[in-house]
Amino acid sequence: MLLEEVLLLIFIPSCEAFVRCFSCSTTYDTRCGDAFAFTTTDASQCQGTCVKRRGTRDINGVRTVEITRGCISQTTDDCYDGNFNGISVYICTCNSDYCNDAQGYRSSTGLTLLLAALPLIYRIMGR
Repeated sequence: MLLEEVLLLIFIPSCEAFVRCFSCSTTYDTRCGDAFAFTTTDASQCQGTCVKRRGTRDINGVRTVEITRGCISQTTDDCYDGNFNGISVYICTCNSDYCNDAQGYRSSTGLTLLLAALPLIYRIMGR
C-alpha cells in the first residue's frame, strides 16, 4: 500500500487553482511571434487555461502574421479554428505551466497513460 501512495504523490499533479501562461501579442511585442523570446519569468498566473492564437491579417496588401498568447476561462486542452480580433486564427488551449510557448500545444497524454498503467506496474512490482 505504501508504494501505491508514493507513486500517486509523484505522478498526480498538484491541485493548484492556477496555471502559468505567457501573455503577449505580436501587435505590441515582436518577441511574441514564431521566434518566441520570452522566459518563464515573463509568465503570469492564470485561473483558467493558457491560449495561443495564430492568424494572418492583410494590412495594405501585406500579409502579416499575428500571434497572441494569454489566458481564457475555458478549461480544456484543444486546438481549433476560430476568429479573434477580426481575423481567422488557429487557437490552441492547454492546461500546464508555460504550455503556450513556441513549442505550441502540449498535451498531458503521456501522464494520463502512465497513470492508467500504475495498477499494472504495482501488480508487477508486488509479485
